[in-house]
Amino acid sequence: MKKHIPPIIALFLTFLAGTSLTGCGTAAPVQTGGLEILPSDPVLLEEPLETSRRISIGSLAITLPPGWEIYEETSGKGAKQYILTDAHSQYAGICANDETIEAHKDGYEHDIVITPYQIRQMPDSPLQLAAKIKEYFPVPLLYTAQAIQTTDEIEGCWIYGENLSTSEEEYFLFSENESGGKELFHIREGSPLITAFNNDIESFRDLIGEQMVFTNGGSHTVRYGSSMGEREYYFLLNRQTDHSMLATARISPNEITVYRTGAYESPLLVQDTDSNPEHLAVADIDRNGYDDLLCNDWVLDPQYSPHPDSIYDLEGYLWKEENNTFAHVTGEQIMEQYDFFPGNKQQRQGCEMVPEDLTAYLSQYILGDKEEMRNIMLPLISDRLLDMETIKELAKANASIKKHMLTIASTYDGSGVWIETDADNDGIEDIFLCEYLGGSLHLVTYYLFKGTPDGHYILTDGQDSLQEEFRFIRWNEKNYLAKTTWNFEKKEIDGLSLECYENGRYQGGVWIAITAKEGRSGRSVQTSYLQNPSYQNLEPVLEKLAMDYRSGSRLPHGTAEEENNEKDYNRSCDINNDGKTEQYRISLWQTTNFYTVDHLSIVPENTDDLAAIHSIVNADDTSGICMNLWVDKTDYGNITYILYEDGLYDFHICGYLISGAEYEKLIQVDCHVLTEATVTGLEPSNTLKSS
Repeated sequence: MKKHIPPIIALFLTFLAGTSLTGCGTAAPVQTGGLEILPSDPVLLEEPLETSRRISIGSLAITLPPGWEIYEETSGKGAKQYILTDAHSQYAGICANDETIEAHKDGYEHDIVITPYQIRQMPDSPLQLAAKIKEYFPVPLLYTAQAIQTTDEIEGCWIYGENLSTSEEEYFLFSENESGGKELFHIREGSPLITAFNNDIESFRDLIGEQMVFTNGGSHTVRYGSSMGEREYYFLLNRQTDHSMLATARISPNEITVYRTGAYESPLLVQDTDSNPEHLAVADIDRNGYDDLLCNDWVLDPQYSPHPDSIYDLEGYLWKEENNTFAHVTGEQIMEQYDFFPGNKQQRQGCEMVPEDLTAYLSQYILGDKEEMRNIMLPLISDRLLDMETIKELAKANASIKKHMLTIASTYDGSGVWIETDADNDGIEDIFLCEYLGGSLHLVTYYLFKGTPDGHYILTDGQDSLQEEFRFIRWNEKNYLAKTTWNFEKKEIDGLSLECYENGRYQGGVWIAITAKEGRSGRSVQTSYLQNPSYQNLEPVLEKLAMDYRSGSRLPHGTAEEENNEKDYNRSCDINNDGKTEQYRISLWQTTNFYTVDHLSIVPENTDDLAAIHSIVNADDTSGICMNLWVDKTDYGNITYILYEDGLYDFHICGYLISGAEYEKLIQVDCHVLTEATVTGLEPSNTLKSS
């Protein structure tokens, strides 16, 4: 089951493997000191090539293949930007470079935003450069390669960053123009993880990989560098304070080094750690005014507490200013001692939030006709289905919604159901998404984008589940998520769940399950078919078995069979009464996908020996699913019994006399199991349900 992911905030830092600072060429020395950059407004030039065209933005040049367009715009902060926009759908069907351009699914879009800057002053060390870049661009994490000694030679150098708050990758390309001026190009695009990949070039990473990006007026090709050592990750701590620090983290050797910003000759601390830098986030855990490091896959936001079964996966490193060191703390200490996630202990369980009168009302109908159940549910629906045009508009102002819209649109089998409702009952409409990204199991993820008073939406929760019918319903001025649940092994509806959200977080709920009544009074057994009255003596044994059998149980071998556990085949007997012993394997085939059910698997040593069995289980008049088979010795010969399960709990047993490849049915005993509605609580972590 997928681990819950809380909402994204600006200071969460994560990293993508596979890129690093490229090698630097030779250039004129630059000024030392702190980095100073100013927005610039270079002229956009276009030059047609044989099969493409080259665009130039100042000293940055890009070979632009078919399927891409470029335009200029001004950002909300007044900076000039150049937008490379994915136009593959516009050029769909056109043959370019021996490849036919493919269109994308509705809702897919991909922009590469280039913002140019002039460099007024350049730092004299890579650590200072990293710290200054973090000051100018505080959200993305930056990483380069170890052992870079100087930034004096910046030709073709670039730094990589990743911004989870907008699900974007960021590149910082340094370049030099003809007059010797230094330029910085900040390039931002959606993650390649949500790139369609229908065509050859669909991301800035693709452009770099195909050597189509150039600095220094086109004289230097930007390349990926992988031979310059292990990556080094940069964290700016206590920014905008008098005790700001730069922490660098490495995997090999696994250590953290801390410097006072501006004083990189002698580190404050070099400390071993067992943490992966890819799982670090900056936070003041103990609230003493000094930033600490939180370690986990979590996207950090103290407003939303983790689920109880995950707190022990957390760990942290508290900065101790008095002795310049990090002190390790466990997840339990973070939760209990420092109470870092406020309100965690006061969270209500969903089973307490679902009103009893709602549960009682729906329990009356859960056992009845499905159409009747549908008719009483329809008036309760309180959500509104959103069309793609509405989602596109929402995506323009909400990065998390855009990410998931693109994820769905870029996945071959991807689909999503978007609805609007006040899921957490705070008086503000939220966006709820059921996302399916393919796969035969049909796993889906339910995401909640919590509405804010200013009209935006924040991703606050994600829950994995099997694909089920769902809608939000309203009862006594409160909304609840209702799901029609089903038995995975049988693909039969087995109940209805009512689930709750509070403050943007999933709280569990209740499950109204269709369960079998216990005891013999809970079932009706009768012989529905008897080929001849002479077989009546078979009836008592089968009816007794029917009274005791439980759905899904495995029955032992019959009196005519032998189990051969030491051999390749499980059983042997004269199943077709021809005087010869047949060998065959009996096992339960267990489903692992959305389209099949559990059923009995019968594999004979010789296919012809059990041809009649194949005919029986595939007969048009045979209902239910074959789940058990055994052979008993009787006065009439060896009789093969097959138990078929039908629905959730009903079943019937048929007895067959097989003679060679022919067979006749001698008897059938049916069992109808009475059902009742049973209400159980759903814990917040209990989201993937199977019988």
